[in-house]
Amino acid sequence: MAPSATSPRTMTAKLESKAQLPLISLEPLLDPTSPKAQEASRALLSAFRTSGFLYLTDYSSLIPPSDVDKVFQASAHFFSRPQPQKDSVACTTPTANRGYHRIGREKKKLPAIANKAAKT
Repeated sequence: MAPSATSPRTMTAKLESKAQLPLISLEPLLDPTSPKAQEASRALLSAFRTSGFLYLTDYSSLIPPSDVDKVFQASAHFFSRPQPQKDSVACTTPTANRGYHRIGREKKKLPAIANKAAKT
């Protein structure tokens, strides 16, 4: 879906679920003393405090493409490991915010109407 602007540097993408994720430019952070950098910092903090997610834009001047490639390679390497190795770093308590979650572990209960539809 097309993003809708909420400010020149912060935008939101409207998803099918009506949720909104902020689009935040990292470019203002190149000059940490500027008011624009402070605005971007506040936007980042707000996104992490509210939805916990965001879309980053204009990050290539701060994060080289080679670093992005390395992160994707590391992710592919981790997920190609045998299941017991991935399970060794699994979240072990309901309050854990970091760790591996095996496929199917984070299931939500479907609303009654969806359960009924699935049975027909």
